[in-house]
Amino acid sequence: LIFYSTEFMFTKPLVSKSQVSLGAEVFSRRIGMPESLTTDNAPEFCGRKCTWLKWFRRNGNGVTLCYSPPGRQRHNLAEQGVKWLKKRVNRTMLATGAHKRLWNYCVMYETDVFNRIFQPKNKRTGWESVYGNQPDISEFLDFEFYGWVWFWDLGEKKAKLGRWLGVNHYAGEALSSYILKSNGKVTTCTTVQALTADEIKVPGYLKLMQSFDDHVPSILDVKTMMINLEDEVDDIRRLDHVDPAEDILFSCDEIDEADELNVDSYNKFVGSHVAMHRGGNVLRGKVIDRARDDVGNLTGAYDPNPLLDTSRYIVSFEDGSAEEFSANIIAEAIFAQVDGEGREHLLMDEIVDHRRDNEVSLNDSNCYETKSNGDRILRRTTVGWDFLVKWKDGSENWIAL
Repeated sequence: LIFYSTEFMFTKPLVSKSQVSLGAEVFSRRIGMPESLTTDNAPEFCGRKCTWLKWFRRNGNGVTLCYSPPGRQRHNLAEQGVKWLKKRVNRTMLATGAHKRLWNYCVMYETDVFNRIFQPKNKRTGWESVYGNQPDISEFLDFEFYGWVWFWDLGEKKAKLGRWLGVNHYAGEALSSYILKSNGKVTTCTTVQALTADEIKVPGYLKLMQSFDDHVPSILDVKTMMINLEDEVDDIRRLDHVDPAEDILFSCDEIDEADELNVDSYNKFVGSHVAMHRGGNVLRGKVIDRARDDVGNLTGAYDPNPLLDTSRYIVSFEDGSAEEFSANIIAEAIFAQVDGEGREHLLMDEIVDHRRDNEVSLNDSNCYETKSNGDRILRRTTVGWDFLVKWKDGSENWIAL
């Protein structure tokens, strides 16, 4: 399962398609809950009995779920991330000679590499855009995927030979790595050292490496443990699928803007939050769409030059009203509320009020859950409760608790 936002990528290998709700739970716990998600129209995402919809209805807290129509991959930006990731994984697996059953570790490795690549358009890495700090790339400089390493198991003084499969960020200890052992099993180890160029030439070590490469593939080739790719993955996303028309060379410039073929319909401000002065008060709102005339045509035309941009947008305010503004007015409002790095800072003045949504909040009939031993305990959740927050700039808006 791949989450992609042009800057940041998150992948969660799944055993089957039915576990997509598990991927959503892991993503929300490790990264956070997004404002909106766009998926394809697979039954696992929009079917009547899919667990994906059930999970977001229960835990999404207002997440907007959208679906791209069949055959319209360009409507979903995640397809760009899938294309980039497929090329990189295919190239890395072929270059290193890694076994095909290790594709999931290569996917996570290439995802880590993508999040640490400097994005010229955003002037920062994807990791920094999500976590706010610069990423540590020391492990990716010291090791290469499927490279030879020495590792020490817990309590052992003698080093063992293995293959490095990437960083384990969730092991609880820093500098933890996935290591492929000589018995074909993958373990997490914190004490790892890459073989030097001189060590690789030592005859004794060469014999150990040859024995390792002869023995491990025979374990990974067990038919009862192999995945049937034809049943699990579409042909276009298979690692062994080769498209002769595509260039597999990596370039940071291959991830383009979403609507590069139709500049007039490019909605660069849609989804932005702005603070506008109306009637002597400051109201916060969200740009929801481009403005259109009575016939349905877009009002104005987009232009990369702000002085020539005549496009107009509709802003929905927190009091329920909506108003039409030009692109220049919205741009001025956005730049007025961010710092030099594009980050918005709001200082809270006080909590003015609170409210409860009776349709989604718990009541006496569902506020308890029964454990396996029969005990009834209160459910710990704040779904359905909102705070009215007043900010230092004088604006107020409702925040979900």
